[in-house]
Amino acid sequence: QMWAEGSEEILGGVSKTALTFALTTMYSREELCRLGEILGADVSGGAQSPHGTAKNLIYELNASGRLQDLLNRVESDAPGLLASYLPRQELPGQSPS
Repeated sequence: QMWAEGSEEILGGVSKTALTFALTTMYSREELCRLGEILGADVSGGAQSPHGTAKNLIYELNASGRLQDLLNRVESDAPGLLASYLPRQELPGQSPS
């Protein structure tokens, strides 16, 4: 329901669906809630599933302009994971190592 606004793509081509699956692959619901707290988004009271929590986290961080912080965190926790989920290799802010 929250996804009706805006498009499927966020941050220059990152798919919300792909990002949701990447998050649920890596983190449990509790970890997603903790990640939300660190990044200033309280998602602990919403959905009870990891998938729903991930969607809420993406939505909240996108709304507050902190989604890039989440992408950076995921990339630092699991280098290359996002790239494997995203059709394009253009992750914003990613520097070649």
